[in-house]
Amino acid sequence: TGTFPGLSFKDSGEELKIQSVEQWGGIQWSTMQDAFNGCANLLINASDAPSLVGVTSLARAFKNTSFNTDLSNWDTRDITDLEGTFMNNEFFNGDISTWSVVKVLKFDSLFAGSKAFNQDLSNWGTIFAQTTVGMFAGAEAYDQPMLNWGSFQLTNLSGMFAGATSFNQDISGWQVGSVTNLSSMFEGATAFNQDLSGWSVGNATDFSSMFSGATVFDQDLSGWDITKGDHFENMLDNSGINLNNYDALLAGWAAQNVKTGITLGAEGRAYCQSMTQRDDLINNKNWTINGDGELCSVRLMNGEKRGGATIWANFDQPVTTNGTNPSDFILRDSDGNYYPVTAQEDGIAGDNIIVLTAPGIERLGASVTFLLAYVNNNNEIKAVAGDVFAESNSSSASVESNFLFTWE
Repeated sequence: TGTFPGLSFKDSGEELKIQSVEQWGGIQWSTMQDAFNGCANLLINASDAPSLVGVTSLARAFKNTSFNTDLSNWDTRDITDLEGTFMNNEFFNGDISTWSVVKVLKFDSLFAGSKAFNQDLSNWGTIFAQTTVGMFAGAEAYDQPMLNWGSFQLTNLSGMFAGATSFNQDISGWQVGSVTNLSSMFEGATAFNQDLSGWSVGNATDFSSMFSGATVFDQDLSGWDITKGDHFENMLDNSGINLNNYDALLAGWAAQNVKTGITLGAEGRAYCQSMTQRDDLINNKNWTINGDGELCSVRLMNGEKRGGATIWANFDQPVTTNGTNPSDFILRDSDGNYYPVTAQEDGIAGDNIIVLTAPGIERLGASVTFLLAYVNNNNEIKAVAGDVFAESNSSSASVESNFLFTWE
């Protein structure tokens, strides 16, 4: 009984002395901000819930603790601040899906460093959320649906999933039109690869490190409105953006009335078709683009039956071959029969042709349709100019290009 405004163990020197909460009782709290911050030995054995009517802050209430308890019966309807509530609690994985967060404005660092947390929060009503800075940063286990999240009032998503190495959920429908800061949002999020092409980011000014180290992220960002963007440092460094998507990005962004003097981080990215647009950004917009490089891969264009067991494979530029791995080519007829390519050699020096030998095709009758595919797993074919290898995909053996051809 009596008045009990709250308590705070933060920096008190007494943090490690409290062992447990056995019962919350009926006393009315006025705040839980920093209540048990740093209480690393704390266990919560209470089956009841604290009286939180009128309480607006749970900020850092259980930061740097290590308990894992069911808190599903807590009444959080008046909470507006959840900043750092479970930050650095490496064991908490309690079901808080029923918490009312409709009034919460700040979700910053809520589960940052909470390595075990992986609960469904898809029903949380975040309509008034303003900032989610570092909300799941370093939350290594978290990977739950969040499609219905988002708020028209969100302004800062900085570092939200930085280091969240399991997260890979569809968030394409998020309302981000008011967001100004997207810096480091997916930095080091090594599992994330979802379509964000429909995001309205026209008010964003800071994209720095947004996908840095997001090693599998490979999506089309060419349609993003970046005209208000000031910061793109390290944005794409060591991300998974492939040549086609990076080409599209440079072309799409160069077509906009972008700000001058921008530095774009693109360590490890490759471009080819967007060379002109990239030059325009650098020379006419005074952009600095760091870490990317030109990679114009040779591509198979068509084929031609030349008599006997010989086929000419025609590429889009002068090519040469090591001649050691003809299995990079796959030849199949319209009935599904495969014909192994047993040899490949250069045609006339400096031309676009590689001569293939495929025993068995010489015995076929007239009007046979073939599919010829170049599956470049071993970098056998390379351009004469610049010594640039064709793109390869050794893990999935994907077809680089293919065509049909028929002879009479």
